[in-house]
Formats: sequence, C-alpha cells, structure tokens
Amino acid sequence: MRSQTTTLRILILSLGIGAVAHGSIGPFGGTVMCVAVDPRNSSNLFVGTYGGGIFRSTDAGAHWAEVNQGAGNSYVFSLAFDQSDSDIIYAGAAGAFKSTDGGQSWTEINAGLPYQNVEGLAVDPFDPRTVYAGTYQSGIFKTVDGGESWSFAGLVNRHVTVLLADPSNPGVVFAATEGAGVYKTIDSGATWSPINNGLTRSWIASLAMDPVDSNVI
Repeated sequence: MRSQTTTLRILILSLGIGAVAHGSIGPFGGTVMCVAVDPRNSSNLFVGTYGGGIFRSTDAGAHWAEVNQGAGNSYVFSLAFDQSDSDIIYAGAAGAFKSTDGGQSWTEINAGLPYQNVEGLAVDPFDPRTVYAGTYQSGIFKTVDGGESWSFAGLVNRHVTVLLADPSNPGVVFAATEGAGVYKTIDSGATWSPINNGLTRSWIASLAMDPVDSNVI
C-alpha cells in the first residue's frame, strides 16, 4: 500500500521572499489516497481516504463533509469524474462505485470485476461510458456501458496503481504499476506496451499530464 499524507495540503507561495508555506485544509478523517476536481467547477473537490471514505468540499477546501451514502467501504483509493457530466463520479475501493448525483449517493458497479482494490480509474474523454479500472493484482478492466459490466483489458497479474487517459488522443491510456513501470495503450486497451526508457524506478505511484501538452507526463 502506498503511503500518502494524512491530510490534503496546499502550497502557498509568498510573494515577498518566494518562500513556501504549508497549510492543512483537511479533511480529518483518514489518510488521503486520491483527489478529484470537478472539471466544470474547480471549487468542487472530492477526496478518497484510507479509513474515512469519501469527502466533498464545495468551497475549494474551506469546509468538508462526508459523502459515503451507499459507498459501503471506508477505504477509497481512486476517484474519477465523467468529463462531460460532473454529476457522474466513479470511486475505486474494494470494487467500484458510481454516483450519478454529484456524490450524494453511490451504487456498486462490480459485475465482472474481481474482488480487489481498484486503485486506478480513468474515464475516456471521448466516450464517457468507457471507463478503465486498475486493480491490485489482476491488471486492468474496462467497461463500455458506464459500469454495468466489466471485462479484462490487459496487464494480467499486474498491480496497477494509476490510470491516465489522454484528452487529446482517442484510445490512448497510460498505466502506472508497482514493479513494472509505466505502460501505454494506443488502441483503447487492446494492447499495452511498456514505456520505461529513462525511468530509474519500476514502482510508480502517480502520473500527471501537462494540461496544455499531453506529450508531457
């Protein structure tokens, strides 16, 4: 299990001397495992925690509230918004959950998924009913019907920690793993290739893409 900070933190740059100060903005309910920002409203934040479930802030982190109705699991490893409808959110725990009302309630969507931690989630930016789920030891699974059913989509027996869909190139998804570096698909998960040239570590805990240039990861 990868270690994370116990609270969500922001960095504030001092305009006077350029120093960096750290300030906790909560929530206080468990180790923070993931953060999701509403693509239509950046003040609307969700965090998944290890032990406290899901929290939501509607004021950019000034206040937080638990939003766990129906989630059924207090250990949440991943969150992902539907980019076309921010009322639709996916959560990865011991299985997968989906909210269609902005996080007020959650429903299990596990048909075809193994009973394992879903540590990575990515919603296809070009087809929001297509979602990828990275599991603890069983590789990647994919749904094309918004979570009603899942099927295996590659990286057998791999521990997948993060999934990242390219918003500029259809069918392109990146997968970080523990022990095997980073993989990439250019055909919506039909095949995966390692892209580890220059990486000095094979245990990858996070991925981020430049919002302006998707070639920068």
